[in-house]
Amino acid sequence: MMLFVFNLIILFIVAIISTAVNNLSIENLKNEEQVNEAVNIEIKVFGKGGMEWTVKGDSLNIEEPVVYFGKPSLTLDGYTIDADFAEVDRVKKTGRVEGNIKIIGENFKAETDEMFLDMNKNILKGDGRIKIIRNGHTIQGEGFTLYLKPFRAIIRRVDAIYTN
Repeated sequence: MMLFVFNLIILFIVAIISTAVNNLSIENLKNEEQVNEAVNIEIKVFGKGGMEWTVKGDSLNIEEPVVYFGKPSLTLDGYTIDADFAEVDRVKKTGRVEGNIKIIGENFKAETDEMFLDMNKNILKGDGRIKIIRNGHTIQGEGFTLYLKPFRAIIRRVDAIYTN
């Protein structure tokens, strides 16, 4: 009888441990996050008229249809935009760029911290500060729209204009 009780207790303990291990494994699987990340990636986005944007980044995460880039470099026929971060909606062909943004084109440079872009119309917009250097002149202000192809800049509030 004593052996039967002992075996019953052992079976009971094994059943409890087995259930605990199975529950723990299932909870661990539920809590794991899937991360899709690639490094040193390049994609192409076509705007109206077939104009092609090339977007490169040190890292890339995808949450369809949005692609997130770390340390992106966006180029369009003579224009380059470098920043800390960018997100591009591949369906709408729009995006947001932020952090230490440097825009370089023929005969001009611009710097800002955040902007939105329309890859269909090749327009860059922002509400924050901007500094544009062009043809030996520097313009600083707040709120802007930059048209690419051909280049044209509209600054809502100009704070300073000076010759370099």
